[in-house]
Parts: sequence; structure tokens; C-alpha cells
Amino acid sequence: MLDNNKISLAKYRLEHASQCLKAANTLLEIEDFKGAANRSYYAIFHAMRAIFALDGLDFKKHSGLISEFRKRYVKSGLLSENCLTLLMSFFRFELIVIMMIFISFRMMK
Repeated sequence: MLDNNKISLAKYRLEHASQCLKAANTLLEIEDFKGAANRSYYAIFHAMRAIFALDGLDFKKHSGLISEFRKRYVKSGLLSENCLTLLMSFFRFELIVIMMIFISFRMMK
């Protein structure tokens, strides 16, 4: 059985993820694609941290979080490999968007 502190922390992190997602939608509406991608990325990051909170774990670094997520939830069979592939695709997409915006900005100078 989960203790109330873990559940409260998970709920807090899910609320943070929800706020990031709302911000992403707002940024998307004003065509701030870099900002929307960033907020979407962090929505996923905080949602993953919420899952780990239930196990009493936390990761500040994204690489550690993804690695442990793969080991704990995908390789154990709790989640499919497709779930991890989708998450990794989004993390790479956010990086690609930032690089494209940076290159476009540099070319405009």
C-alpha cells in the first residue's frame, strides 16, 4: 500500500505536468513553437517524475529518469516498448525544434 506522502507528491507533480501542458497549448495558439515544444517536454518529464514518486524515487537529470524508466517500467513489462519509443521521439523532437529555431535565427542575422 502506498503512503499518503508519496501519493501527495505524485499528485503535485501531475498538477505541475498539467500546468506545463496548458502553457504549451497557450504558446501553440500564439505560434510560439519553441516554447510549446519546451513546455510539452516538461509536461512529460514531470508526469514521469510523478510515476517515480509512487515508488519513492526521483531524478533531477533527464537522462537518469529515462534510463530508470526504461529499466523499471519497460523492461519489466509494465509498459510496452512502444510507450518508451513515443517518449524518446518526443524528447528528440523538442531538441530538433530548438536547433531549427536557432539555425533560422542565425540565418536571419
